[in-house]
Amino acid sequence: MNHSLSWPDALAITVALALVGLAASGWVDAMLPWAK
Repeated sequence: MNHSLSWPDALAITVALALVGLAASGWVDAMLPWAK
């Protein structure tokens, strides 16, 4: 496995995974005003 990801790409993936994890835990849904 070569490390071909640039730093912005790696950071974007990390942020995306973090958001998915928070959404799965229900924390993001509780904060979104349009989430019922």
